[in-house]
Amino acid sequence: MKKKVIALCIGLMSTALLAACGNSEAQTQEPAAETAEAEGTETEDMTAEVAAPEETAEAETETEDASDTTQDSATLGNQETFDSLKQALVYMGGLSVADRDLQFAIYKNSDSGDVVVYLKKQGVLDNGSLETTDATLSDGSEYQKFDLNGREYGYYFNEDLSGYVVDEGNKYDGKELSEKDALKLVEEAVTGYVSEDNTETAEVNDASEDPEGEFEKVKENLAYMGGLYISDPKNDLQMALFKNDGLPIVIITKLGNVWYGEYTTEDAKLDDGTEYTKILINGSEFGYHFNDDMTGIMIDEDGKKYDAKELDESAALDMVKDHITG
Repeated sequence: MKKKVIALCIGLMSTALLAACGNSEAQTQEPAAETAEAEGTETEDMTAEVAAPEETAEAETETEDASDTTQDSATLGNQETFDSLKQALVYMGGLSVADRDLQFAIYKNSDSGDVVVYLKKQGVLDNGSLETTDATLSDGSEYQKFDLNGREYGYYFNEDLSGYVVDEGNKYDGKELSEKDALKLVEEAVTGYVSEDNTETAEVNDASEDPEGEFEKVKENLAYMGGLYISDPKNDLQMALFKNDGLPIVIITKLGNVWYGEYTTEDAKLDDGTEYTKILINGSEFGYHFNDDMTGIMIDEDGKKYDAKELDESAALDMVKDHITG
């Protein structure tokens, strides 16, 4: 009987222990679930914290895009200003001095009538209105002096459009500045940069890409006013006068040298009393006088007078074509 009671007690104790163990496991698992939930919440919070910089980066990108758009609009506006300006500018001449890293170009604005100069020296570009006065260096060299924003410069053009530049009171030999390179100075002054492909920028003034087409465009706006030539194999001086949209244009050739562009005139008289019209172009002086029969006289750059014959329009246009097409 005692054995049965003991066995029963042992059975009851085993059941109680098993129940206690079960409850203990259940109690242990519940905090684990709570911990997982807590960890999940913390993970979500950390994810949100990590995502915040991405949102900031997107906002910064949008700000940069807006800034780029503003810059692009400003650049486009400057380019449009340059495109409009270059249509009005007539190139008068310029020089380049390699030793001084100096270039300058003279233009006349056909809209306003103002004469302006663009000058770049050692990477620094400046521009302004051009007013010149006659001046002479200590060695007797004559030149045109001008002031550009407080600094004095000067220039003189030879017959072949080379010449010299006066900088800080010293004379430096210079070469003719091409029209395309001159226009780069204008573009940089207006837009702040020079386009990589300046062919498009200079298409109005540069005949290198399509010289025949360029001549045809120029020809459309030229109105022939008259011309003269000297019938002398030792002096093949020729002169043709045109109007280009109302602007006076002249082309003069002599022994392979060419003077072409807008010009100014003034009344003059030779020592023998002969009256004539003096032409001023690119630093050189010539002259002419037409008789009633369209013959006349020509005065070369040395002041010598020659009897001249009438130059017909086809020959005058050939002079322009040869100059543009090369």
